[in-house]
Formats: sequence, structure tokens, C-alpha cells
Amino acid sequence: MTGRFETIERPLEVHELASIKDSTIREGIPTLSYGSDPSMLIGRTNSERFRGLVGFDLSKLPKLKDAMGMKEQAKYLGELPIG
Repeated sequence: MTGRFETIERPLEVHELASIKDSTIREGIPTLSYGSDPSMLIGRTNSERFRGLVGFDLSKLPKLKDAMGMKEQAKYLGELPIG
């Protein structure tokens, strides 16, 4: 006896969420708070490493769904220092 079945993949849903909070962690001074600073530092200098944290309101996502992944896009709006 043989059987045959086909699976139908459910449609992919894409949801875009705006960030609701962010912060910078400075490796050399991890307890420093940047407060209401409108910028976020990410990367390294010769002596420091900066990490950015971003928070999202996940309550806007549909319930009982499995998340397949997340992609974050960031835009650089400043100037790179020379030297």
C-alpha cells in the first residue's frame, strides 16, 4: 500500500516594526547612560567598542505565529571622521 500527500506552505507574512527605544553601550564605561541622545553609536575606534541595542513593540505581531527570522536595516546619516 502506498500513500501520497502534498504539503502546502502557508503564505509568508512580512511585518515592519518601528523601533520604540534604543541605547548605546560603551565597552570601556558600560554604566554610562546616553539618556536622550538622538544618536546611536555602533562599531569600534582604536580604543573603544560601541554596541547598539534596539527595542521593538512585539505586541503588534499576530498571535500564534512562528517567526522565521528578523532583518534589521539601519541607515547611516552622519559623516565619517578622517584620521
